[in-house]
Amino acid sequence: MSEDLNIRLLELQNNLTGFEHEEDKVKENISSLKHQCNTMLNDIFETLKEEQDEETGKEKEEEEYYEKDEMLSNIAHDLLKDWETVLLSMYNIDDIDLEMDSLSHSFKVTEFDIIDLTAQIDGYQARIKALNTERESLDGLPQTLPLLTSHIKKHQEEIDSINNMLERLERDTIRPCLVRLSNLKINLPLDQLQQKKDILLMKDIISDLDMLYTLSLKQRAYQQLISYVHDQPQPQEDCLTELIDIIQQYNQEKES
Repeated sequence: MSEDLNIRLLELQNNLTGFEHEEDKVKENISSLKHQCNTMLNDIFETLKEEQDEETGKEKEEEEYYEKDEMLSNIAHDLLKDWETVLLSMYNIDDIDLEMDSLSHSFKVTEFDIIDLTAQIDGYQARIKALNTERESLDGLPQTLPLLTSHIKKHQEEIDSINNMLERLERDTIRPCLVRLSNLKINLPLDQLQQKKDILLMKDIISDLDMLYTLSLKQRAYQQLISYVHDQPQPQEDCLTELIDIIQQYNQEKES
């Protein structure tokens, strides 16, 4: 039984090492996604600031657009922060270390107790065997039989007491430890699978945010073109062509 417990403990320790590596990878992915989101938000804010400086005469018309754009950026940033909090708080590796240390200590103490009790039982059985031998050799001496019987009964009671202690040890210590080990062995892979699902979902969210960012840039460019044409006394074909080329070149640079 002790060997089986040690094997299970070793398996859990190996699983724990794998989960620590997996958590490090998750943290690296979260950091990378957070950096990408911050870069995206900084680009949006810088672009908004440049347009605000260049089009001071159109502040009233663009104020609503800027507010919506900033609200979209804040929502995206809050979503990423929420997902990061969920992933980091999902599983605390320090709690697992404490649990494993506690289980390891319990197993060692239990193993020593079993060895000690087994040695006591062997000793009592040897004493009973010796007393039985003496009883057989002194069978012709009735005066010694009650004393031998008393000793045998006393040692038998001690053996029964030790057997009861072993049963309580198994019921109160060994079995609860096995249950806790089984829970760790089952729950840890499930938590790891959930983390992978959450990471895939976060990547989908980043992709959607990138698409919204691209659409926002295109919409801003079209609005700028319309405003420019509207402010001209007479439309100038060369000027419009040049603006269209500039917008297309800007969109191509962003997409690349």
